[in-house]
Amino acid sequence: MSARGVTFLKDWTAHNLGGPEQNSDRAKAARLAKRLVADAAMKGISVADMNLEGYDIEKYLLEAMTAPIE
Repeated sequence: MSARGVTFLKDWTAHNLGGPEQNSDRAKAARLAKRLVADAAMKGISVADMNLEGYDIEKYLLEAMTAPIE
């Protein structure tokens, strides 16, 4: 876990999801998870650095896609 990884995850999610999705599904979450991991790797950030606290990336993104905008 690192502050840099957590910040990257939050920024990436905000930029790539932009709020609740009308068509949130596991297939879309899986595609986004692959892109997230690839984008993070290009910046030298591992999945562990993102501190998902027991979530897998796909589940995290699926929940983020259906969360209400705050």
